[in-house]
Amino acid sequence: MVLAVPVPAADNACKADKRSAPNVLLCKNKTVITIDHNLSTVKESDSIIVMEKGRVHAQGTHTELLENSEVYKRLWHKGNS
Repeated sequence: MVLAVPVPAADNACKADKRSAPNVLLCKNKTVITIDHNLSTVKESDSIIVMEKGRVHAQGTHTELLENSEVYKRLWHKGNS
């Protein structure tokens, strides 16, 4: 499943997580690719891929990327300042 803008009604195996942003999905046993500039939306993902200039720059969890990716760190601080 690919979501350019996450929506809670994607399919029956996914449900909206009412504890966080309304567009965040909880999907069990599904692969969901979310394309989003709002990093808080993808923060809880198992794996995040950071793209820069059309190429994969880094991949990891939110914590790993904050520690190891200057691009992700810059984007995170820019979006949360």
